[in-house]
Amino acid sequence: MISENKCGSCCMCCKLTFVPEINKPVNAWCPKCEIGEGCKEYETRPDSCKTYRCIWLSGGLSLDMRPDKCKVLFERLPSGKTYLALIDPDRPDSWKEAIVRSTIDDLILANKTVVVNVKPIQYLLPKGRKPEEVVEDIMSTAKMYGLL
Repeated sequence: MISENKCGSCCMCCKLTFVPEINKPVNAWCPKCEIGEGCKEYETRPDSCKTYRCIWLSGGLSLDMRPDKCKVLFERLPSGKTYLALIDPDRPDSWKEAIVRSTIDDLILANKTVVVNVKPIQYLLPKGRKPEEVVEDIMSTAKMYGLL
């Protein structure tokens, strides 16, 4: 299934995600981003940006869950069992909003773990999932990005 969702003016991945090729940290705007418009160097952007698809862009969430609207960007880790909810630091309570919380609850009901990147980090696990499994998912993702 190909999603009809388009980035449009949403640039939340340019703020909330790590870009290893240019060592862009999480929760900081990419210097190549024109906020509300997109990458100023779109044709030559890093490979990790070219291949990145948040859950909303992939068609896995409703239109009102577009990251720039709800201020939460959902990302699936490679195992498929763990999801990251990357929260806009300018709206740290956005993950508690009804529409976002409903999405998190739906993921947990589907036997997925949701890691919310707020301080302190929140680990929302489905019944029967062990915290060690989540750590394993996160470590393998960190290795994939060359962070370990």
